[in-house]
Amino acid sequence: MRVYGLVALIVLLGSSVASAYTVHINALAVLVGVYQGISTPIYLNVTPGTGIVNVTAGNAAVGSDTVQSARYAVAYATSYLGVNESSYNFNFSILSAGSNVSGPSAGLPLTLLTIAALKHTQLPQNLVATGTISTNGSVGPIGGIFDKARSAKTIGANVFLVPYVPNDSFEYTLYYLSQQSTGIPIVEVSNAIQAVPYAFSNRSAVPLTYNISYNYKTGSLANITTECPSCTYNGTGFEQLANVTFDIAQREVNSINGSKFGSLKSQLEGLMAQYLQIKSKGYLYTSSDLVFLTYPTAFLFGHYSDSNMSSASAELENITNYCTSLTPPQMTALNYQYVVSGEARYAWAMDALSQSQALLNSSQSSDQVLSAIAAASRAYAWCAAVSQLYNTSSGLGAQPLAASQQIQSVAAQQISAAKSRYGNLPYVNESEYSYSIGQYAAALYTLAYADTFYNTTALSLNASNSTEVGAVVSLAKTAASSANGTWPKEFVIQSYFYLQQANASSANATAASSYLSSAYSTLQLSFNIDKADSTIMANLAPGATVSLATTSQIYALESRVVLMYWIIVVLMIIIIVLVVGMAAHALSHKKARPGTRNGRRARKIR
Repeated sequence: MRVYGLVALIVLLGSSVASAYTVHINALAVLVGVYQGISTPIYLNVTPGTGIVNVTAGNAAVGSDTVQSARYAVAYATSYLGVNESSYNFNFSILSAGSNVSGPSAGLPLTLLTIAALKHTQLPQNLVATGTISTNGSVGPIGGIFDKARSAKTIGANVFLVPYVPNDSFEYTLYYLSQQSTGIPIVEVSNAIQAVPYAFSNRSAVPLTYNISYNYKTGSLANITTECPSCTYNGTGFEQLANVTFDIAQREVNSINGSKFGSLKSQLEGLMAQYLQIKSKGYLYTSSDLVFLTYPTAFLFGHYSDSNMSSASAELENITNYCTSLTPPQMTALNYQYVVSGEARYAWAMDALSQSQALLNSSQSSDQVLSAIAAASRAYAWCAAVSQLYNTSSGLGAQPLAASQQIQSVAAQQISAAKSRYGNLPYVNESEYSYSIGQYAAALYTLAYADTFYNTTALSLNASNSTEVGAVVSLAKTAASSANGTWPKEFVIQSYFYLQQANASSANATAASSYLSSAYSTLQLSFNIDKADSTIMANLAPGATVSLATTSQIYALESRVVLMYWIIVVLMIIIIVLVVGMAAHALSHKKARPGTRNGRRARKIR
């Protein structure tokens, strides 16, 4: 059995002696393929010598990265204390539980251990630490935090030092998940010197917090009825899409254990309440988009107990079966935008499922399994949206449309151009997937997203620059008057949401600029989807002559179809009534006529 990612934990069980400088610690490791953290003892014997650093693990092999960590630990510890490394020998002995000890994550605890041995002092028995170390004391990232934290809990640790990571990273989410599920406060350090007070000065640990709450300016948000001056906007499909997204997210929020994750659950409930306000004011896609961004977090904290391989594999299989059961309906002049957008999201879901499966296949700790669960949750949310989009499409019947062979060539050319501009980024790869299964229109939709979000222009927008603000506002007005179809117009509505947020956040230049950039991006997406629509409609097969220029034409056409249907039904009813009436009249007249043979026969019988 191989021991991976050695060591997150320090607990001093021995003592230093003036003549031998021997100290004893426990270290944490992760057993590869078992998804379990274990505790294993490490001894350090410091003696007068010539600077030799030696690491042994009984009969187990010791990886070069573990040996290097020990050397870096000694280099920094001696520098920190101002002692001559060449005056001592450092003999580390690991009582391995496996046949192979490897991984650089012992760096920070070995550094603190070396400082303790040279200072002839004890380390707190309840202190644990993990992280790589460099010669200047910088603490670097590690793996297996979730498994190590659970192992730390079994030996009674009450403070866990970990490398600093960005607050918006998935690793930080794992920190908070590990802290709240084990009850051990987690403290981030970026340099070993920041860990010293916890190791030698009994500094109290303050648990890290996880802040995902956000206050949108919903009170001053204008109600949206229509942003298309020349047409009537029908948002039924988007309302249904928003409802589905809200439902699946609320279900996951409700499933979160409030006793362990009370603060997080409260924040999620607050966000959902804000999203409902945004939805109630007509920003249908905007609200469902915000919910979608929140959904993976809710899903992860509701399913973290499924971090074992078998549970995660079963979850992934269920989601895969659900997604692959979805079949797009026949495209028509009324529904093609819903069908194509559903097909595009299907490709995104397949990409997320592929990522999830790859993470599971290569996983060496529960961290990677949890990452796979998060990726699978995104796939499920997309497929739930796909299902609703297809349901909406099925209710919008009209003349069937079929893409001509020309659209295949157009999609191939645009994919090639996108690969040249952006490389193998997600939207480009997902457009290739749509192309590979013959959904060429969906590939064009996904490329519209690539051309929007891989364009860095929006990153430099400054809300304090009135010229730039005016340019975006002007662009929004242009888009509002020229947007064709349901999706482009909904993106215009979303840009209005962000413009209002930017205006309401003028006191915070950073936030206002971020909102302005989001407004610009969604306007570009409106134009790019509009362009994709034009390309699709220009490449219909012969006989599919119904064009779709604006949303008003969609619903005007639908109204005409429905009206014609009812006119035909009424005419058929009138004809049937007339025919039945005439037949009844003729029959009664025939029976009543005197002088007929039947009449005379009747009189003879009587």
